[in-house]
Amino acid sequence: MAEAGLNMESTGGKRTLSRKGWVAAGIAVVVVLGAGTAVTLRAVQAAPVIPPADIYTVASGQQVTTIQTTGTVESKSESQLAFQNVGGIVKKLNVDVGDHVKAGQVLAVLDDSAIQAQMEAAKANVAVAQGNLAQAQAHLQIVQDGPTPQTVQVAQAQVKAAETVLSNAQKAYQDALNQYNDRTAQKQQLVAAQNSVNQAKTALETAQQNQQSAIESAQKALEAAQNKLAIDQQNLQTDQALYGNITLEQVQREYQEYQTALSHFQSWQHGAFGGANPYQQELQTAEQVYQSDSTGYYKLQADQNAVKADQAAVAQAQQALTQAQSSVSNLQAQYQAALNALQTAQEAYDDRTQQQAAVDQAANAVQQAQAQLQTAKAQLEQVLHPQSPGDIHSAQAGVSTAQAGVQAAQAQLQQLQVQDGFTQLKAPVDGVITAKNVSIGDVVQPGQPVFTMDVNELHVFVAVSEAQLRYVEVGDPIEMTISALPGQTFKGAVFEIDPKPIDGASGMTEYRVKASLDRSANGKLKPGMNGTVTIHTNLKHQGTMIPAMSLQNVDGYYGVYEVARKGVKRIDRGTDAAAAGVPPVPENELNKIDAQLPDGVYFQPVRIGYQGNAQVQVTAGLRPGDQVLLGAARFTVGQDGTRPPEADD
Repeated sequence: MAEAGLNMESTGGKRTLSRKGWVAAGIAVVVVLGAGTAVTLRAVQAAPVIPPADIYTVASGQQVTTIQTTGTVESKSESQLAFQNVGGIVKKLNVDVGDHVKAGQVLAVLDDSAIQAQMEAAKANVAVAQGNLAQAQAHLQIVQDGPTPQTVQVAQAQVKAAETVLSNAQKAYQDALNQYNDRTAQKQQLVAAQNSVNQAKTALETAQQNQQSAIESAQKALEAAQNKLAIDQQNLQTDQALYGNITLEQVQREYQEYQTALSHFQSWQHGAFGGANPYQQELQTAEQVYQSDSTGYYKLQADQNAVKADQAAVAQAQQALTQAQSSVSNLQAQYQAALNALQTAQEAYDDRTQQQAAVDQAANAVQQAQAQLQTAKAQLEQVLHPQSPGDIHSAQAGVSTAQAGVQAAQAQLQQLQVQDGFTQLKAPVDGVITAKNVSIGDVVQPGQPVFTMDVNELHVFVAVSEAQLRYVEVGDPIEMTISALPGQTFKGAVFEIDPKPIDGASGMTEYRVKASLDRSANGKLKPGMNGTVTIHTNLKHQGTMIPAMSLQNVDGYYGVYEVARKGVKRIDRGTDAAAAGVPPVPENELNKIDAQLPDGVYFQPVRIGYQGNAQVQVTAGLRPGDQVLLGAARFTVGQDGTRPPEADD
């Protein structure tokens, strides 16, 4: 009969006694003790034992703000430029091989239509969250002050505003759905790629059919050109043997001698001299020599010109033969390239990830707007009814929840805005483009080289360890000092992180990092100089980092499931948390969350900063040595019935 008086209520993974059950249990225990009879309470269970693998201990010294290492000055190197963190379809290529580019110049742009759609949905989520916060604050004011004509008007206005937000969210959802269903651009790229394959295939098949006849025709043309060259070379040799080596200067000199002899002959003829002209023989000899050598010279020139023309014809025929022999292999390469482009276009056509994400976000915004409208209508109904202290407490909790919702929505929007910025590839430093590895319409992955750039200005190479690499990003500022130049500091910024590991001097895995140096280094630093380099890591990494799976979002409140430690006082979740800037969580909400957890585990609110895929930054609410659960831990009951140690409050 005593067991029948225990009313056990299930609350998730933990069983508790209701107030009525505890009273009945107390009466039952008194009766049992009074009677001296042993009673077994079969409802009592051993607390679950949490496996060590499901517990993460917050480490100390995780605040990384600077990394100090050694660096070597370089004067020229190649830099591989790639999109960071995002991939997609190449929309624009603003430079080509040989172009000189300046630091910050936009070199290439990815299609960001899907991200833009997600940003629009995220903006709608922010508007919804802000609307929820405004409603919660107005509702709290109404609850505290009681209904007035003004509060009634405000509540009515909030209903109308919520209806507008819902209408906008529904329109954004329809736009995202239309974009998801509109495959025109991807279809055009796919059809164009297929047409290119068909054209390349037809050209290849035609070339394969015509190749033999083209080769034979080219061989005949080459043979004819070679035969004509042989004949003209023989004619040249014959004439060279006949006339010898005659130059233009020689012919011109003989012509002058002929003119001189002719002048002497004519002077005698016109003079009053008697007898035979003494210059008759000189004139005949000069004329014969001139006529013979002039004829030979121009004959040799004609022979040489014919040989040169024949040699050019042979070279042209040889080139035609080579082209005929290689035309099929070139067309085979073009056909294979067209097939590869078709495969890339097909993959882009089949990948609906980003479009689906935009639709999902827009649908979520519609659901939130619908909930906001329902809340506004409910609040309008409530303004005309008197409120109890419990209603005031509940309204205060609603404001806290809405504030957390605004922060989460704004964080999501900011993350998408950062992601959209990665769709532009900018030159990290001045340089010259030496290679272009992609074309417009190609699908690229994060880190895939798009351009190769020669960096001609002074820069510094450093090696960072595998543990340090996760804190370094392109754009992080650096400072370099050299012992040979005391009192001088040279500044710059990281512009390339090579993802390929190298073997460090100590045998540890390291990675190459390149950083620019400002103009002040010119004339002072020389290639090969070594110095101390300090990398100032992004401020987002300051603070305690925990695994992302440890962060919990329970009813809009961010926190962790912390395991109590014996002898260690817990952080006060009220005053201490508020002083540290942790978003407040009403006590009744904390109790409700704790009731779902095993004994010795409680919900610890935290303030979060940077959120990555693997890690989350906690800026307040945790201490080194604190132990938190990794996600949904496997709670098992130990055979020995042991429990996690209780904290000393």
